[in-house]
Amino acid sequence: MLPIAPVTRPVDLAKAKNGQLGPCILDSVYFAGIGHRSIHRLAARAWNALAVTCHAETGLVLSASGSPYRTLQAQQDLFLKRYVKSYNPITCTLDDQRVWNGVRYYKRRGVAAVATPGTSNHGWALAVDTAWWKQNALKGIQSDTVGWNWLLKNARKFGWSWELQSEPWHIRYVDGDVLPAAVVEFEKSLA
Repeated sequence: MLPIAPVTRPVDLAKAKNGQLGPCILDSVYFAGIGHRSIHRLAARAWNALAVTCHAETGLVLSASGSPYRTLQAQQDLFLKRYVKSYNPITCTLDDQRVWNGVRYYKRRGVAAVATPGTSNHGWALAVDTAWWKQNALKGIQSDTVGWNWLLKNARKFGWSWELQSEPWHIRYVDGDVLPAAVVEFEKSLA
């Protein structure tokens, strides 16, 4: 079972709109294999502490398989690639239906679920779809047992938690404005 904790959003997101965050809220983080990507400024600090500590303790490079922050347009584009308006039992599943703008959508078979546009933790810049950077390629987060076990044991110490049992790659920053002690200690060690 994946450890799941509720999200406390940072206060600066209270008046923001999902997928429409301003530059003062975001920070750039380097993710091996995909380059610099935006993420909430507090999540960026927690991610850097998590990723550097993971590398120091396991030798593995923690990365992301896509953009942590998804604009509203990016959420819409991804949603429309994975969900369709008309149900076809050969290409769609009834197990995952979403209503968006008053219209029912059905998930295509063989693709991962995504949130309804405007509701994603990626739109709050708090979520990361994790991966390992190994042998010049992104690898699934569960592909390395040592790394996976390290992440399960340590993610929460750095303010990260899973959201769904069905998505082991998807973690999100959950500690709001209170940086976890592990992040504070990591940053002190750099000074």
